[in-house]
Amino acid sequence: MRIPTLLLTCVAIVLGATGVQAQPPTVTWKINANGHDGELVIDSIKEGKVEGTLLGDKIRGSYDEKTRCLSLLRLGTDGHAFQSYKGYLFLNPEEKQTKYNLAGTFQVFAGEGGAGVEYGWYAHVTVSKE
Repeated sequence: MRIPTLLLTCVAIVLGATGVQAQPPTVTWKINANGHDGELVIDSIKEGKVEGTLLGDKIRGSYDEKTRCLSLLRLGTDGHAFQSYKGYLFLNPEEKQTKYNLAGTFQVFAGEGGAGVEYGWYAHVTVSKE
């Protein structure tokens, strides 16, 4: 009976001690989407709704804090979605900073070349705790 209680206490301490937000920070990230380097700018995350830009195009999407899943639609200049991104947040908290990483896949819609093909992407940013 003592071992499960001790284990639960240790897990609660470890999870609570990180003190790191469980959502992507609203900053400019470095991104690589299928070999294309650029910026992912997350302007806001409010009530799970995400807005910003990706490689210069507007994005709209959602973020689920429980699963740490980010889903985005990259919008074309005419406002129509042409790429769908899905990725997961990973955190590396350190003493003076936190390294945030996102990684996942995206799919291109018809008319944009490579329709139906899934590609990989990742993004990262380091945020100071000070």
